[in-house]
Amino acid sequence: MKPAFFQSTQTLKHGDFFLLAGIFHRLVEDLLPVSATVLFWSKQWDHQQNKVYTGPVKNWQNQLYSQCESLEPGYLLGMLVFPLVVDDGTMIAVLVQDVDPVLVQKMDPEWLCELRDSIQLNMELKRQEYVDSVTGLYNNRLLTICLGPDAHLKPGVLFLIGTGNRTRRVTVDLMKVVQAGRFIESIKNGTVFYLGGNIFAVLHANMSRQESLNLAHRLLSRLKREGMHNVHIGISQVGSENQEVRKKSVLNECWQALEAAELRGPFSLCEASFLRNRARHPLARPQLKVLSLLRRKWKGLKQFGLILVRVDNAESGSSDTIDVPKLVSSLLPEALIFIPVSWDEGYILVPAYSEKQTLQAGKKLGKRLARKENSLSFSLGVCHWPTLNYSKTEMTVNCRKALMHGSFFGPGTVTVFDHVSLNVSGDYFFDEGDYRQAVKDYRLGYRMAPDDINLMNSLGVALIELNGLREAVGYFNKVLDREPDNFMALVNKGFALRMVGNDNDALTCFERASQDKEFQGAAVFSDISFQLGRLYCDNNNYGKAVKVLEVLARQKTGKPELSLFRLLGEAYAGYGENKKAMMLLQRAVRSNPHDALSLSILGVLYALEDQGDAIALSFCEQAVEVDDGPWKYWYRLAMVRHKMGCSIDALTALQKCLRRDRKAVEALYMAGAVYEQLGEQKKSDRMFQRVVQIEPKHKEALTALNKSTGKQKR
Repeated sequence: MKPAFFQSTQTLKHGDFFLLAGIFHRLVEDLLPVSATVLFWSKQWDHQQNKVYTGPVKNWQNQLYSQCESLEPGYLLGMLVFPLVVDDGTMIAVLVQDVDPVLVQKMDPEWLCELRDSIQLNMELKRQEYVDSVTGLYNNRLLTICLGPDAHLKPGVLFLIGTGNRTRRVTVDLMKVVQAGRFIESIKNGTVFYLGGNIFAVLHANMSRQESLNLAHRLLSRLKREGMHNVHIGISQVGSENQEVRKKSVLNECWQALEAAELRGPFSLCEASFLRNRARHPLARPQLKVLSLLRRKWKGLKQFGLILVRVDNAESGSSDTIDVPKLVSSLLPEALIFIPVSWDEGYILVPAYSEKQTLQAGKKLGKRLARKENSLSFSLGVCHWPTLNYSKTEMTVNCRKALMHGSFFGPGTVTVFDHVSLNVSGDYFFDEGDYRQAVKDYRLGYRMAPDDINLMNSLGVALIELNGLREAVGYFNKVLDREPDNFMALVNKGFALRMVGNDNDALTCFERASQDKEFQGAAVFSDISFQLGRLYCDNNNYGKAVKVLEVLARQKTGKPELSLFRLLGEAYAGYGENKKAMMLLQRAVRSNPHDALSLSILGVLYALEDQGDAIALSFCEQAVEVDDGPWKYWYRLAMVRHKMGCSIDALTALQKCLRRDRKAVEALYMAGAVYEQLGEQKKSDRMFQRVVQIEPKHKEALTALNKSTGKQKR
């Protein structure tokens, strides 16, 4: 018998009729005894997808819908209609057009039913070839077809997501894979594929580069919150203008990006365009021939300045009309050396100049260029060696960092490399998912300006992504020492403390942040509210949890997340609002049938509300089968078994519960009550005594012990 987390791969799903449409069309055509046109229809699809009828009947969609509800095949609007059963309740029909009406009249209704059943069965069997049997997600074979040369790709993004766990048990690893897949599926709008191991793919249409980076960061954050020990994401643009050339390489590019992400830290990402365009990266080193020229010129110098000159509007300018290297060289004093990189940029070596002299030289050159050539504007990035422990070669990149810094001030700027430049470049690497390089730049910037609040915060956030949690807390403390009410420092410190298990101090940070005037409009409003709700639930402070999460639910735009459904459901359950809790938890389970927390709480609520003990037991058993780690899952299973009168089975669950947490007061007290029912008073008293040792004022346990003592005296 397969464990509960194995998925049925047979039942047809709504998405099949998009991803497998071509395959299904050919399948139906082969089953038909005559040549005909095959279409699929659903009332849920938009007008463009439902161009299946152009006749005079106005209410034709309602007629088709009624035919589908009957589940009986028939002839309607000049078409044969074969309704299909789809697992999410969507009404979908196979429509067969261009069939001779005279021939249709000769078709026996029983034969049409057999043909409908044959279409359904063959589609379900064909579906199994493209679905993974464990996760129930689409497999690598279908992804290859979707990215193949015959696919009509819409502009979008392909994500490859690698998740890691620290278990040695195969069944637990498999369970974690299923949980990760279902969670990814619940928080995105694209199609999820399982490629084996711990690798998932998400194919997302109509998404820009910036949107893809935002989604990737969000996925990293959510999967980390779900307890993943490492997550890596590779990203590749799909369906771009040059896709015909790159179509075969999209998946390969994404694999390479995923491999690069794995080298960047435990939680990191990489975009394929970064690897493809390394030479054109805004912070790339110059080519070797340029470096060789520079090295010959600065050899033996004890100090020098370096200036990078770049045309701002290079796209609108032209190398055919203006010789930029010649123009710049003509305006330089003899002591300065110009080394061109391309038609629109070049380095200027300023031998033996001090930092102040280098900056003055850059400003003078900027003014001369502005006067000399009005059709182009030039920006200059200035740096000086020695600075910190940078090598001479690294100064070429520091000039680029200064230019990136200067871009915030607009064209025609002269910007000197400093700690702000390192903050800007660190932010750039952070957005790209290269957290190691981001930390390196933030650290060096902090060395240059130890009192800079932004750098302390940025360094702390980047360290969190590398699991340097305690060091990160140290930097947030430095910020709060200077600014006790710094909103972002409180938020970031709270997240770091949460990850090291210091929930009490984390709660204090989040509560202080929630009282800040920035809170309601902050980008992290949702995350803070969620964390507050989670911590309040863990502290059994369900009233506060409900209050916070209800505000979050009202402000959520778009599709609410699975996490919010289950957490608000847990809060309502703890607050005694069982009906509301059941409704939300049922929605969570529909979104993810392997959400162990929702299954566990829902099972207890079914038992408490007398909605069926057998169903309640099934939910609680599924929960521990999906995830047997949390003690509360076993405790809830024991509660249901105890209600059903299965005392021995309840004790078995309680023993497993207490192996996971020896100080679980609720489990200890229930064990005492069960032992008392079974007539094992000594074992019962030991359980109650352990309760009192942990909570000296536990009324029920004290009452039970006093009652037992009275019995013994009599």
